Amino acid sequence: PNGSFTEYQRLIASDTNLNAFDHFGASVAISGNTIVVGAPRYNGSGTDSGRAYVFEFDTTSCTQDCWSQDAILDDAGVGAEDAFGGAVAIDGTTIVVGAENDEVVTTGEGAAYIFIRSGSLWVADTGSPLGPNPPPVGWPPQVQFGGSVAVSGDLVAVGAEGDDTVANAGAVYIFKRTTGWAKEEKITGQAGPELFGSAIDLDGTTLVVGAPLATVGGITYAGEARVYDRALAGPPWWSLTTTLLPLQADNTTPDSGAFDFFGRAVSIDVSGVKEHIIVGAPDLPTGTDSGSAYLFQNKGAGWGQLAKFNASDAAAADDYGTSVSVGNAAVQVGAKRKDVIQTDDGAVYSYELTDTDDDGLSDALELKICNYPGAPLCTNINLADTDGDGTSDFDEIMMSDTDGDGFTNGDEWLIGSDPFDPTDTPADGDINNDGNVDTADVLLATRMATGLLTPTLEERLRGNVAPLTGGVPTPLDTVIGADDVLLIQRKALGLVNF
Repeated sequence: PNGSFTEYQRLIASDTNLNAFDHFGASVAISGNTIVVGAPRYNGSGTDSGRAYVFEFDTTSCTQDCWSQDAILDDAGVGAEDAFGGAVAIDGTTIVVGAENDEVVTTGEGAAYIFIRSGSLWVADTGSPLGPNPPPVGWPPQVQFGGSVAVSGDLVAVGAEGDDTVANAGAVYIFKRTTGWAKEEKITGQAGPELFGSAIDLDGTTLVVGAPLATVGGITYAGEARVYDRALAGPPWWSLTTTLLPLQADNTTPDSGAFDFFGRAVSIDVSGVKEHIIVGAPDLPTGTDSGSAYLFQNKGAGWGQLAKFNASDAAAADDYGTSVSVGNAAVQVGAKRKDVIQTDDGAVYSYELTDTDDDGLSDALELKICNYPGAPLCTNINLADTDGDGTSDFDEIMMSDTDGDGFTNGDEWLIGSDPFDPTDTPADGDINNDGNVDTADVLLATRMATGLLTPTLEERLRGNVAPLTGGVPTPLDTVIGADDVLLIQRKALGLVNF
């Protein structure tokens, strides 16, 4: 994570303390000085009917705890087990609240409620609530229309992951506001089961939809994210322009794996100079189920991967990537099962994206390199080639060894070790990256040392461990040899640790 964040204020609903298991905070959205928070298990109009709360920031004379509750969102049509507030979205003066079990529009199919600001009040908008009309055939027992929602200007998108129009595939409904709200188009998944529509986001006229159970190249539940753009004239209004798939940290090698669930969370920002999409894959096997997130950028020629994110302290079952957000030159990635203070209390990781010179290194990273004691070079955030030698700052940094541990910065970033910490190297002996150094790694190292197996770059970096200096690997060559095999064997037997 880049930067430093301090908790500013904890938001608590005015009536939540009286009700256990409300799940206040199950969904959150922000726009400008307004935050909307869902509590889908609030017992209002019946058990688990749900509620949503609006908080406003005092921009006048407030100096502390400036967020205050402004409104409670509810509707007469909300009833028991509707889960109103399970999904929320806001853009300016329009709020959308999903209720995936609602029966007000069609029996058990779900609904999405629209609220607009009128003076100092939030009121139901004309045409609210929205529903899947005509009612589609869904997975038993529900279509789950409203399980995800998004809004941008006069457009609203509503996900229905249980929609069975295409067998077990899911769907997304697009609505447009004129005098009221009317369905503009329905986009269906390609083949079931996909959970298409379980995660959606909308910015301007660009929509991104997650399909976390999609099969990719025969790989089960690898997942996809699909980008749709709205035409100037229709119908059809919406067309698929890009299918996003994960790549490894080199932004070249495919990274799809079974049960990765790539697309379980998505976020898009096309409002700035640079257009970004972040996609979460919470069940990747980097550590068991530690998770990853992938950042894509549209540079005019289409969407391409810009970076792969993993937690700096990744551990098994973190679910890193279970929620994501991108905007204002920053990325946030949630890890709902990260053990921080207690088991599964969760964490959020934030990353800086500002890259003034567009050389592939964020301003924050370039400044960190510049201020690092003994750094081989000091880059300038306003120039792509500081020293004018024809080699970009990015390439020079990737080929440098900032912390002097014998591994280039590029190699360390590839593996996930810290290029600014000489005690944190990718050489750990865990060649197969299963979290343990054992007989399997010894056998792999032996085959590589005898020429029977050619290691990948990552395998070589992990297996090239000898010699140790002060207990830290400081390899003098770039191959896995007999000295490396012996050291890995000693670690597997518990005779040495590094």
